[in-house]
Amino acid sequence: VVYLGLLPLPAPVPEDRALAERLEIVHISLAIALALLFAAHLAGVLYHHLVRRDGVLSRMIPPAARAPADNA
Repeated sequence: VVYLGLLPLPAPVPEDRALAERLEIVHISLAIALALLFAAHLAGVLYHHLVRRDGVLSRMIPPAARAPADNA
């Protein structure tokens, strides 16, 4: 294993093709679960902002990032 293409690291476990295949399945499954969780969170944000219009999104945005109020 070479970290960032610069630093060689010792292998944490001996080379095992069967273990690698199982861990690849776990890795892909977790990546898909993370993507689905992100999509569900984004759907919730859009639901609150576009359907319920309850101001949840505006309360989550830091004050410095909000547009200045029009005082005119």
